[in-house]
Amino acid sequence: MLSALRNDRDDMIKSLKRPVQNQALVGMKNKSAPGEETDETAEMNNAQLLQVQRDLMEEQDEALGHLEHSVNTTKHVALQINEETQLQNRLLDELDEEVEDTSNRLATAQRQLKKIMRRADGCKAQILLLIVIVILILVLVLSVKIL
Repeated sequence: MLSALRNDRDDMIKSLKRPVQNQALVGMKNKSAPGEETDETAEMNNAQLLQVQRDLMEEQDEALGHLEHSVNTTKHVALQINEETQLQNRLLDELDEEVEDTSNRLATAQRQLKKIMRRADGCKAQILLLIVIVILILVLVLSVKIL
């Protein structure tokens, strides 16, 4: 789809660079001012002038048809870009929400880990105290038996 859009873009650029069509569109095949008699038209009768005018109008209609096609293609490309942009924005918003949720969960886990670490420090002291008491009791029991 992307290559088709590139080809359409290139076709539009080529059609806009055609000076003959652009000049025909504004009716300027030669450099005379509008409304002035030219060497070409000076020798023509009314029927021939009418035919030249019709031919020019047909060329202009054809050029306008190409222009219309280019505008429609540009419109479709712009609509597709808009849709893609909206999709990317939605995906970025969802990603942002997921990152925020993950960040909140990580912060909660860090708080819980700190609590566990503090408790572990307290537990170590309690375990050491218990071991000291057990050793004292064993020493007392052994000393009583020895006596």
